[in-house]
Amino acid sequence: MTIEAVREVKNSTLSSKQRKKISRMEEKIRSLTEERRVHEQKEMKLNFKLKKVSQERDILLGKIGEKDSEARELNLNRDSCGEKLLENDKPLKKFIAAFTFKSREMEEVNDKLKREISEIEKKVEKISHFMEKHRKKEEKLTREIDEISKEIELIVADKRKVEGDLEEAEKQLKEITAY
Repeated sequence: MTIEAVREVKNSTLSSKQRKKISRMEEKIRSLTEERRVHEQKEMKLNFKLKKVSQERDILLGKIGEKDSEARELNLNRDSCGEKLLENDKPLKKFIAAFTFKSREMEEVNDKLKREISEIEKKVEKISHFMEKHRKKEEKLTREIDEISKEIELIVADKRKVEGDLEEAEKQLKEITAY
Protein backbone atom coordinates (compact mmCIF):
# COMPACT_ATOMS: atom_id res chain seq x y z
CA MET A 1 0.00 0.00 0.00
CA THR A 2 1.38 3.43 -0.93
CA ILE A 3 1.28 6.51 1.27
CA GLU A 4 -1.34 8.18 -0.97
CA ALA A 5 -3.63 5.19 -0.70
CA VAL A 6 -3.23 5.23 3.05
CA ARG A 7 -4.09 8.96 3.18
CA GLU A 8 -7.24 8.44 1.14
CA VAL A 9 -8.40 5.73 3.49
CA LYS A 10 -7.45 7.85 6.48
CA ASN A 11 -9.32 10.91 5.26
CA SER A 12 -12.50 8.95 4.83
CA THR A 13 -14.62 8.62 7.83
CA LEU A 14 -12.68 6.34 10.16
CA SER A 15 -12.70 5.76 13.83
CA SER A 16 -9.82 7.07 15.96
CA LYS A 17 -8.59 3.53 16.51
CA GLN A 18 -8.42 2.98 12.80
CA ARG A 19 -6.67 6.33 12.27
CA LYS A 20 -4.02 5.44 14.89
CA LYS A 21 -3.48 2.11 13.22
CA ILE A 22 -3.16 3.86 9.87
CA SER A 23 -0.70 6.41 11.38
CA ARG A 24 1.43 3.55 12.68
CA MET A 25 1.31 1.92 9.27
CA GLU A 26 2.38 5.21 7.64
CA GLU A 27 5.28 5.52 10.09
CA LYS A 28 6.26 1.94 9.40
CA ILE A 29 6.09 2.58 5.65
CA ARG A 30 8.27 5.71 6.05
CA SER A 31 10.89 3.87 8.12
CA LEU A 32 10.92 0.96 5.66
CA THR A 33 11.19 3.40 2.76
CA GLU A 34 14.12 5.15 4.49
CA GLU A 35 15.73 1.81 5.20
CA ARG A 36 15.24 0.80 1.54
CA ARG A 37 16.84 4.10 0.44
CA VAL A 38 19.85 3.47 2.75
CA HIS A 39 20.20 -0.06 1.36
CA GLU A 40 19.98 1.27 -2.20
CA GLN A 41 22.77 3.77 -1.43
CA LYS A 42 24.89 0.98 0.04
CA GLU A 43 24.13 -1.13 -3.01
CA MET A 44 25.17 1.75 -5.29
CA LYS A 45 28.43 2.17 -3.36
CA LEU A 46 29.08 -1.56 -3.49
CA ASN A 47 28.30 -1.63 -7.23
CA PHE A 48 30.76 1.26 -7.70
CA LYS A 49 33.43 -0.61 -5.72
CA LEU A 50 32.63 -3.79 -7.67
CA LYS A 51 33.05 -1.90 -10.95
CA LYS A 52 36.36 -0.42 -9.75
CA VAL A 53 37.64 -3.82 -8.57
CA SER A 54 36.53 -5.38 -11.86
CA GLN A 55 38.50 -2.73 -13.75
CA GLU A 56 41.57 -3.42 -11.60
CA ARG A 57 41.09 -7.15 -12.17
CA ASP A 58 40.89 -6.58 -15.93
CA ILE A 59 44.10 -4.50 -15.78
CA LEU A 60 45.83 -7.24 -13.78
CA LEU A 61 44.56 -9.91 -16.19
CA GLY A 62 46.02 -7.83 -19.02
CA LYS A 63 49.35 -7.64 -17.20
CA ILE A 64 49.22 -11.37 -16.49
CA GLY A 65 48.61 -11.96 -20.20
CA GLU A 66 51.66 -9.82 -21.03
CA LYS A 67 53.79 -11.70 -18.50
CA ASP A 68 52.54 -15.04 -19.87
CA SER A 69 53.60 -14.05 -23.37
CA GLU A 70 56.98 -12.90 -22.00
CA ALA A 71 57.31 -16.21 -20.16
CA ARG A 72 56.50 -18.15 -23.35
CA GLU A 73 59.09 -16.10 -25.22
CA LEU A 74 61.66 -16.72 -22.48
CA ASN A 75 60.88 -20.46 -22.54
CA LEU A 76 61.43 -20.48 -26.31
CA ASN A 77 64.72 -18.62 -25.83
CA ARG A 78 65.71 -21.08 -23.10
CA ASP A 79 64.94 -24.03 -25.35
CA SER A 80 66.94 -22.41 -28.16
CA CYS A 81 69.86 -21.80 -25.79
CA GLY A 82 69.60 -25.40 -24.60
CA GLU A 83 69.91 -26.61 -28.19
CA LYS A 84 72.89 -24.31 -28.78
CA LEU A 85 74.45 -25.55 -25.55
CA LEU A 86 74.12 -29.14 -26.74
CA GLU A 87 75.83 -28.12 -29.99
CA ASN A 88 78.64 -26.41 -28.07
CA ASP A 89 78.77 -29.15 -25.44
CA LYS A 90 81.84 -30.95 -26.81
CA PRO A 91 84.33 -28.10 -26.22
CA LEU A 92 82.73 -27.50 -22.84
CA LYS A 93 83.14 -31.17 -21.92
CA LYS A 94 86.81 -31.01 -22.99
CA PHE A 95 87.32 -27.92 -20.86
CA ILE A 96 85.60 -29.56 -17.88
CA ALA A 97 87.73 -32.70 -18.32
CA ALA A 98 90.93 -30.62 -18.49
CA PHE A 99 89.84 -28.57 -15.50
CA THR A 100 89.00 -31.74 -13.56
CA PHE A 101 92.41 -33.22 -14.44
CA LYS A 102 94.20 -30.03 -13.31
CA SER A 103 92.06 -29.98 -10.20
CA ARG A 104 93.11 -33.55 -9.37
CA GLU A 105 96.75 -32.65 -9.97
CA MET A 106 96.39 -29.68 -7.62
CA GLU A 107 94.75 -31.92 -5.01
CA GLU A 108 97.68 -34.34 -5.27
CA VAL A 109 100.16 -31.46 -4.91
CA ASN A 110 98.18 -30.14 -1.94
CA ASP A 111 98.15 -33.59 -0.32
CA LYS A 112 101.92 -33.91 -0.88
CA LEU A 113 102.51 -30.46 0.63
CA LYS A 114 100.30 -31.32 3.59
CA ARG A 115 102.32 -34.49 4.20
CA GLU A 116 105.59 -32.52 3.99
CA ILE A 117 104.22 -29.88 6.35
CA SER A 118 103.14 -32.62 8.74
CA GLU A 119 106.64 -34.14 8.65
CA ILE A 120 108.22 -30.71 9.22
CA GLU A 121 105.86 -30.11 12.14
CA LYS A 122 106.90 -33.45 13.63
CA LYS A 123 110.57 -32.50 13.24
CA VAL A 124 109.90 -29.09 14.79
CA GLU A 125 108.14 -30.82 17.68
CA LYS A 126 111.12 -33.17 18.17
CA ILE A 127 113.53 -30.22 18.05
CA SER A 128 111.34 -28.30 20.51
CA HIS A 129 111.30 -31.33 22.80
CA PHE A 130 115.09 -31.65 22.47
CA MET A 131 115.51 -27.89 23.12
CA GLU A 132 113.31 -28.16 26.22
CA LYS A 133 115.39 -31.11 27.45
CA HIS A 134 118.58 -29.17 26.68
CA ARG A 135 117.23 -26.07 28.47
CA LYS A 136 116.40 -28.18 31.55
CA LYS A 137 119.89 -29.72 31.49
CA GLU A 138 121.40 -26.24 31.10
CA GLU A 139 119.37 -25.00 34.09
CA LYS A 140 120.50 -28.02 36.10
CA LEU A 141 124.13 -27.44 35.14
CA THR A 142 123.80 -23.72 35.95
CA ARG A 143 122.47 -24.62 39.40
CA GLU A 144 125.30 -27.11 39.90
CA ILE A 145 127.85 -24.47 38.74
CA ASP A 146 126.31 -21.95 41.17
CA GLU A 147 126.54 -24.51 44.01
CA ILE A 148 130.16 -25.36 43.09
CA SER A 149 130.99 -21.61 42.88
CA LYS A 150 129.55 -21.13 46.37
CA GLU A 151 131.59 -24.11 47.63
CA ILE A 152 134.73 -22.66 45.97
CA GLU A 153 134.02 -19.28 47.60
CA LEU A 154 133.69 -21.07 50.96
CA ILE A 155 136.91 -22.97 50.32
CA VAL A 156 138.71 -19.73 49.27
CA ALA A 157 137.36 -18.00 52.39
CA ASP A 158 138.53 -20.95 54.52
CA LYS A 159 141.92 -20.86 52.72
CA ARG A 160 142.31 -17.13 53.45
CA LYS A 161 141.33 -17.73 57.03
CA VAL A 162 143.83 -20.58 57.26
CA GLU A 163 146.49 -18.39 55.59
CA GLY A 164 145.62 -15.60 58.01
CA ASP A 165 145.86 -18.06 60.90
CA LEU A 166 149.11 -19.41 59.45
CA GLU A 167 150.61 -15.90 59.20
CA GLU A 168 149.50 -15.23 62.76
CA ALA A 169 151.07 -18.49 63.87
CA GLU A 170 154.31 -17.65 61.98
CA LYS A 171 154.43 -14.22 63.68
CA GLN A 172 153.91 -15.83 67.02
CA LEU A 173 156.55 -18.42 66.15
CA LYS A 174 159.02 -15.65 65.20
CA GLU A 175 158.25 -13.82 68.39
CA ILE A 176 158.76 -16.95 70.39
CA THR A 177 162.02 -17.80 68.59
CA ALA A 178 163.21 -14.20 68.95
CA TYR A 179 163.25 -14.60 72.74
